[in-house]
Amino acid sequence: MRARRGARWAVVTGGLLVLLLALVVVDRVVAARVRQAVADAFTARVEQPVGEPHVEVGGFPLLGQLVSGEVDDVDLRLDGATLGGVVMTDLSVDAQGVSTTGPHAMHTLDVQATVPVASVQDVVTQRTDLDVEVGVEGGELQLSGTALGLPLVATLVPHVVDGRLLVDLASVSVGGVGLDPSLLPADLAGRLTDLAVPIKGLPEGLVLTDAVVHPDGLRITASGTDVTVTPAPTPAP
Repeated sequence: MRARRGARWAVVTGGLLVLLLALVVVDRVVAARVRQAVADAFTARVEQPVGEPHVEVGGFPLLGQLVSGEVDDVDLRLDGATLGGVVMTDLSVDAQGVSTTGPHAMHTLDVQATVPVASVQDVVTQRTDLDVEVGVEGGELQLSGTALGLPLVATLVPHVVDGRLLVDLASVSVGGVGLDPSLLPADLAGRLTDLAVPIKGLPEGLVLTDAVVHPDGLRITASGTDVTVTPAPTPAP
């Protein structure tokens, strides 16, 4: 009798293990499909994505989250992309409460990306019309070139105002002599003050919040709540 009960228990236990294993396999298959859907939705929102998106979906089991209509946590990494005409690298996307159907609504969304020195250089050159170079030295964003026929070296500081990325003049030396920026000619000082790095086309509800100097350029952060990600509009021919 005991042997029969033991055999029955073994059969039941084995059946439960098989069922559990099957549910895990199905859950992981669904997770793979969700990762692909998220990757497709994000790459459709940016221009010229670089590399394959790497997506992680948090929470287990995922099947239960799908029944509720949203996924708890989604992390995405992308080597690069163009946002609002600005080339960026090392994109990091962290989202919570992501709807499982498009357009994808998110309770919270945090995005980080690096604006390379070359992109800042383009903005400075266009805005100032000066023959200068921009680089990162000693953890600071520096501008070097000539002005008024003399060597010019300036330190630029990034900051975010009302969701706009600005680069402002912090210190300057002309001909090796340090000057108070306020003593520069008005025309030159004006061209080196509040240089706007245009970042457009962010999803509604996602706002630029911070910018710091990074070894490769400027590391920016954008955050938002109740953000909906839709495909980027197709440019007119």
